[in-house]
Formats: sequence, C-alpha cells, structure tokens
Amino acid sequence: PRFHVPADFAFCWNEVWLDTRLRHIVRGVTTFRSPVFSLVERESGDHICEIKQDIRPCTISQERAETLGAAAGDLALEVARRYYGAGGRLLLMSKTILPADRFSYSMTFRPD
Repeated sequence: PRFHVPADFAFCWNEVWLDTRLRHIVRGVTTFRSPVFSLVERESGDHICEIKQDIRPCTISQERAETLGAAAGDLALEVARRYYGAGGRLLLMSKTILPADRFSYSMTFRPD
C-alpha cells in the first residue's frame, strides 16, 4: 500500500517484481522513500532505457478494499509498467491499483 501521510487509508496499492538478479537491492527494505526503479538504477548501475505502460479498468478485490478505504467491486484503474534496461532486459515490473476517484490522466499536445 502507498500512503500519503497522514491518511486513514492507502492512496493506492503497488506490487513490484524484480529480476531475481536484483533482489539483493531491496532485501530488508520495508519502506521506500523513492521509486523502486530509481533505487534499482542507483544500486545496480543498470539504466532504464524504456518503460512500457498499460492502463486498464479493473475492480477492487475483497483483500485490498479495506486498505484502500473502498468497497470490494468498486471501479479502479490498473497501471502496469515494465521497465527495460540495455539490450531489452526486463529489470522490473509494477502494477498499481488506483480507486477510480484517485486517478487522473492528462496530456498536452503541441502541433509542429
């Protein structure tokens, strides 16, 4: 869970999977103060060359609902990201579940 302190419930739910060769970087860390990909870059020397992101609708599961201050079945968005290093090596993946009222997406376009 990711909290904005102080808060009665989590802002969102994050899950992160690392290449097993990088597991020593996060072993024993219980609270992250910066993005995991930044920690991976800093500690491994690998640089993130590409991030692929998919956003899709989902519902909040029973096991996550209370932590998120929501009801099971409420609408949410799932943001899945895959972080690639040199040579296309997948370094880490993340999945974030955001209740629908906590997600905003905006873009700015500037024509040539």
